Amino acid sequence: MIIPKVVQDYDCKKNESSNDIATGMDYHFSEEELKAMAQFMRKNQNTVPKALVNFEEKLESKIYSSMSISEVMRFYSQGKK
Repeated sequence: MIIPKVVQDYDCKKNESSNDIATGMDYHFSEEELKAMAQFMRKNQNTVPKALVNFEEKLESKIYSSMSISEVMRFYSQGKK
């Protein structure tokens, strides 16, 4: 396995307080990332781990609140390719 340089250069000791995985992770998804993830999750909905169900629901809620029903139907039908 090849470890990316950004990970190789990361000083865990220096950043010890931010290494606790239990505190989660902050990340702001772009519109493109949200749409790609929503289509991916919909396409793979039968294999989404239980630990990701809340994330999946939040993501779908974001999609539904940003589009009309016809736009949502068109959006998800595009992801079936």
